[in-house]
Amino acid sequence: MRPGRVLVTGAAGDLGSRLVRRLAGQVERVRAMVHRRPLPSDLADSPGIEVAPADLARPETLPPSVQGVDVVVHFAGVLFRPRPERFLPETNTRWFQNLLDAALEARVSRIVLVSFPHVEGPNTEDHPATDRLDGEPVSVHARTRL
Repeated sequence: MRPGRVLVTGAAGDLGSRLVRRLAGQVERVRAMVHRRPLPSDLADSPGIEVAPADLARPETLPPSVQGVDVVVHFAGVLFRPRPERFLPETNTRWFQNLLDAALEARVSRIVLVSFPHVEGPNTEDHPATDRLDGEPVSVHARTRL
């Protein structure tokens, strides 16, 4: 069975655009959510890839993006700005809640939140991540992605 329709948030970013490239032709349809940065032209002009402009901070823009998709893969976020404790609770928590609410309303069957192993707390090569969600992350990045 061929996978269905997939929405990738943050599709214009480095990781998001890599996933869109990988999924193109492998799934029925890829919907690439973009906000400020446009989708790279090789993707924007590709058959099977639909560009979906939306703003995670504005819930009213999200329904067209999630409508009719089976899976949402969420990469979108803000990185590399000073004072992350000021914006990450908004971008990683409220924005994701907006996306989740829209996806639930649209009856999306699966949401994949791309995060990183530090949500479990500090990990090292000797103490790697174990896929648990009951850790105690140290950084504000990890706490807001848990």
